[in-house]
Amino acid sequence: MLDSLWNRLGSDDLKMSFLTDRENVYTHLVPLALQQSAESALELSEKARSRVLREQMIPGDFNTAASIQSGLGDNESVVEYFIAGNDLYIFAVRRDRVVCVHRAGVVGVIQNHWLNLDRHFSSCGVKWEYMSAARSHLRVTAETHLQKLYEELVRPVENEIRGSVVFVPHGFLHGIPFHALHDGRAFLMDTRAVMYSPSASLYCAPARTVDYKEPLFIAFSRGSHISSIGEIEEAASHFQEATVLINPALGEIAEAFEKPRELVHIAGHAGIDAVGGRLSWIETPEGRLTGRDLTDMHIRARTLVITGCQTARRPLRPGDEWLGLMRAFYTAGASAIVSAFWDIRAESARRFASEFYKRFTTESLSVAVRSASTAVREWEPHPYFWSGFGVFCRRGSEPRR
Repeated sequence: MLDSLWNRLGSDDLKMSFLTDRENVYTHLVPLALQQSAESALELSEKARSRVLREQMIPGDFNTAASIQSGLGDNESVVEYFIAGNDLYIFAVRRDRVVCVHRAGVVGVIQNHWLNLDRHFSSCGVKWEYMSAARSHLRVTAETHLQKLYEELVRPVENEIRGSVVFVPHGFLHGIPFHALHDGRAFLMDTRAVMYSPSASLYCAPARTVDYKEPLFIAFSRGSHISSIGEIEEAASHFQEATVLINPALGEIAEAFEKPRELVHIAGHAGIDAVGGRLSWIETPEGRLTGRDLTDMHIRARTLVITGCQTARRPLRPGDEWLGLMRAFYTAGASAIVSAFWDIRAESARRFASEFYKRFTTESLSVAVRSASTAVREWEPHPYFWSGFGVFCRRGSEPRR
C-alpha cells in the first residue's frame, strides 16, 4: 500500500512530506518482517531511510537483500541500524549471509551515552587551552564513553564484521564516530577500514564512471584567518597538476566545477544553524555558500574533501532523509566524501590534510584517512582532535591508482 502511494507521488518534496506522518509505520513493519527472515526486515529498513536520495542516485531497484549482498566483496561488511521506539535492530550484512540482532529497550541508554560524549567534545572545543592540568583525565573520560558505545552498538555483531565495514546509522546515531569506538584494547579504526553511507543499497550500487580531470583546491579565508589557505597550498603541492582557488567568487567556483574532478578539496569555516539545523553552509567573502548553491553547481568529483567544521553533520527529515551540505554533495555527484563530524581545530585540520595527501595516491581512501587520523593522534591523543573526520562513500569510488 505504501509503495503504491509512493509511486504516484511526483516531486522529491512531496515524497519527503509524505513520510512526515507515515515514518512510524516501518517501526512496526521491520519487527514483523524479522519473524519471517533477516533479509525481509533489512529490505524494509532500507525503505525507511534516505529513499528519496537513493532514488535520485540509483537507477532501478537495488534495495533487495540479494542485490546488497552481491555488491559486497568477500572482505566487506555492512552494519545497518534501525531504531523502533526504544528498541534497536542491528543488521550485519555480508556477501554470504544477513544477521539481525534485536536489542530491546536500549535506545535511551545509547542516546544518553552519545549526548554525554557530544557534550564532552563540545567542552573540549571551547575550553581545551584552560584545562591543561586535566587533559589526561579528559582523554580517559572520552575513551570511557567510546567504550560504552562500542558495547552497545558494535559488540553484538563484532564477529560478523570483516576487514572493511560500512556503517549505516539511523536517527541520532548519524552523529556517532563509529571509527573511534573502543573495544577495551583498540579503537575500531585500528583494526578495520571504516566507512559510512546513508543506506546499504546506496553504498553497494556501482558508482558511475567519468573521465575525471585534475584536482581542484579551494580555500575560503576570513580576514586574518589564513590557516585554510596554508592547508590548501600544502595539499595541492602533492599533485603535479592542480587548480588552486583562493577566496574565489561564486561564478568562478561554478566555472571550475564545469569539469569533472578526480578530487575537490574545500577548506574554510563552515557551520549549521543552531535553531532548526536545516541550513548548513560554508563561509565565503561573498556570504554563505549553502547546500542549495552547491547542488545548483553540479559538482562532479570522485572524491570530495571538506575540512570545515560540522560538514558531516546531517540534519534529518522524516524517512531519515539527509539535508544540508552532505545531501548536496551526494546529489551533485560526489562518489566519496571526507568531512568533519564536529568543530575541527585549524591545526588538527592542517595536520590531517597534510598526512592524508601523503597517502592519497598510494592507499585506499579509508586507509589514507586512518593514517591521517593516526598521525593527528600521535600529536594529540584526545579523540576530539583526531577522530573528527569520516569517509562517506559508494563502493567503487576509490581514486584510480
